[in-house]
Amino acid sequence: MKNEENTSAKNLNEQKQHWKNTYCEEPKLFGEKPSYSAIKAAKMFHEEKVHKILELGGGHRRDTVFFATRKLHVDVLDYCDNSIQSIKKVTSQLHMSKYINPSCHDVREILPYPDWII
Repeated sequence: MKNEENTSAKNLNEQKQHWKNTYCEEPKLFGEKPSYSAIKAAKMFHEEKVHKILELGGGHRRDTVFFATRKLHVDVLDYCDNSIQSIKKVTSQLHMSKYINPSCHDVREILPYPDWII
């Protein structure tokens, strides 16, 4: 059992390097349009009068920016520093720092928020 846990952790750690390389080599891998899921979620958020969301794995930033253009305040977490730097750069360029708060965080760890927030 311990060996399986070590292998699983190793595989997850290797993914971090994979995504770091991917963000550098293909920053627009998934395109610039928001995902279908983000479009559907934004509609629900609007209907339910949600104004602040937490996005886990913001990666290529396309959904993050989409949510911000809908006036949603987005705390976005990703474990690749390249991704966070890219989100910060675009946030600055688009003057959206009021809506986007990016942080580097591995979601396998405890989230950096008090329990009552989530």
